[in-house]
Amino acid sequence: MFERLTKQAEMLENTWVTHLLGLLPSDVAQLIAREPDEIANAYNEVKKKLLKRYKLKPEKFRQKFFMHNKNLGSTWKNFAYELRSFFNEWVNGVKADSFEKLSDLIMTDQIKRKVTQEVKDHFIDE
Repeated sequence: MFERLTKQAEMLENTWVTHLLGLLPSDVAQLIAREPDEIANAYNEVKKKLLKRYKLKPEKFRQKFFMHNKNLGSTWKNFAYELRSFFNEWVNGVKADSFEKLSDLIMTDQIKRKVTQEVKDHFIDE
């Protein structure tokens, strides 16, 4: 959203970091400010740092996919987009890059939901 707005406002890309830092919480802005100048002043480098810090794990995307509900004010199209995004992030995060791996992922997830806590604990311990 930040990139879209800066492009619409026709801001020069070399000023994006300055504008972005003003929008971030102060502790996060301080993390960026501590980086060497070639990183702290390059938008793409700052973006990589932020995404790396806040990137959700595949398990979180799996949970979001299965638990997500349509908001009252949202359209079905938006809901489908959100579900697709969560699903894609989950699948890409676990590197299920073939039909067989995707099938194994879904089957494993279904089995994990059906077994007793005792069985889960056993496999976690192992």
